[in-house]
Amino acid sequence: MKNYRIQIEYQCPQCGAPVVLEETDRLFQCEYCRVKSFLLSDIFQYTIPPKDQEKDLIYFPYWRVKGLMFQCERTGIKPRIIDFSYQAIESPHFPMSLGIRTQTLKLQFVSPEKKGYFIRPGVSLRDMRDSIGRRFSGNDIYHLALIGERFSYIYAPFYIDGKLYDAILNRPVKGELPDDFTISSLQGGSPEWMVKFIPAQCPSCGWDMEGEKDSLVLECKNCESLWRKHNETLKQVTPAYLPSKFENTYYLPFWKIKAETKGFQLNSYADLARLSNLPKLIKESWESYPLYFWVPAFMARPDDIIRFSRNITIAQPFNEELRGIPSHEKYHVNMPVEEASEAIKTVTASLMKPARVMMPLLEKINIRPIAFLLVYVPFEIRRYELTNSDFRLRINKKILGYFQK
Repeated sequence: MKNYRIQIEYQCPQCGAPVVLEETDRLFQCEYCRVKSFLLSDIFQYTIPPKDQEKDLIYFPYWRVKGLMFQCERTGIKPRIIDFSYQAIESPHFPMSLGIRTQTLKLQFVSPEKKGYFIRPGVSLRDMRDSIGRRFSGNDIYHLALIGERFSYIYAPFYIDGKLYDAILNRPVKGELPDDFTISSLQGGSPEWMVKFIPAQCPSCGWDMEGEKDSLVLECKNCESLWRKHNETLKQVTPAYLPSKFENTYYLPFWKIKAETKGFQLNSYADLARLSNLPKLIKESWESYPLYFWVPAFMARPDDIIRFSRNITIAQPFNEELRGIPSHEKYHVNMPVEEASEAIKTVTASLMKPARVMMPLLEKINIRPIAFLLVYVPFEIRRYELTNSDFRLRINKKILGYFQK
């Protein structure tokens, strides 16, 4: 399975040196000036460079969607990885998708200095999400979730010379354009978007922060603090960890999320035991234990995300975490808490027993996250795997590396 990622040509915001980024990169250090920068934007916008910059170019927008999708059906959960592009404004004159171009060509960030007529998107993010839902929905699908997805706009270049031409291949796209076609009928103009960077310096002490290229939480080792993107700035994250009993320990990050549930009684550990039909006698004390959902704060295969979430959520480590950052080696956070929260309803579906009877209830359940904590969970380092026997979990080391490259 190949892991295709967009590559973007850019310039260091500090010294102007050329930089090649991947779509997952959020933290990068310039090879020339050594300054670290952190990308703040949520939905990135890119252009595919044309062969001929001198033509009167038209840039048509496409949504590009990549992520993990979970279909909750009567028989269980069907996970899949999705990666496709689709028109961001409906037009019969332009190609419906970009094909494999995003995988074979280096892109550039959109900026106000770009010349050309940029057609404004007409399909909102919500519309795109709904479109994905309609595309994959069916009579027996009770919930559909996108987790860890990346939405971006990609503008493809065209020009008109009697016909509509692809400005990358210099070939006509289709036949003659209608006599009444004018490009001004599609609203657009100069681009207004530009990528936003900030120095990767600790807001508390000014020290350079550390992380991997795709880290969404940065660490300051000077004042021992963690920071994540929040709107246009950085916000401190409260960390915790479970104590380790392993001789060789490696920590994986998880979001411990408290949620408000409506349409179904799911507020305590006792409620979870009843939902999951656990082969245990429900203790009276469980009724007062609040329920927390545990979701990986790292990207992994869809099956692993559900398995890890389900096992630790069922285990519910009660008041075992210690506040602070573990001293052992740990994996970085590359799943934002907002995306992890999207997984809660799917995790709930994975807990329902028997599935055929309980799954239809998903349509009536409304779950809203209200609080979260970043918790590092210990795993034992083995030759090829990381394991945690308490939660009956294991993951191949190469899987983590696959999503980091």
